[in-house]
Amino acid sequence: EDFDTLLSESIKSQEKRLIYIKSLILDSDSIMKRLSQSFARAEDSNIINDEHLKRSRGIIIDTFMKMTNSDTFKRQVEKAKLDKKSARYLIVLRVFKLINKRLTLEEIYENLDKKYFSGKSDLKRFMKWLEKRGFVILHRNGEYEWIGK
Repeated sequence: EDFDTLLSESIKSQEKRLIYIKSLILDSDSIMKRLSQSFARAEDSNIINDEHLKRSRGIIIDTFMKMTNSDTFKRQVEKAKLDKKSARYLIVLRVFKLINKRLTLEEIYENLDKKYFSGKSDLKRFMKWLEKRGFVILHRNGEYEWIGK
């Protein structure tokens, strides 16, 4: 649950978060056990207590937080989003290349393969995604211009 909460800001889909969590913390139980044993040994004890487990959990969560806040992790998440959207990206790019001018949302929607978009609102969200990443510019008159990247 801790890892799910930490990832929820950068990865919205719970299903995708679970994939990341499973791949990133495959061995967290054994790591927690080894850390707890180390804490017990440092106190000349062979018995792991609740305090050792709490400290181990804290270290694992802190390490996970540092990793998820790293630029490398953020780039990997963004790249995964781009890969997922690459088919839609190419479809929208093709529309701009074929028509070769600024286009309104309606013009883009009329000229693209509808099986990749559930409707105009879906296309609008995708266009905002493209705009945020510097692929298109939305002009005041409501026309999009492809600028690429």
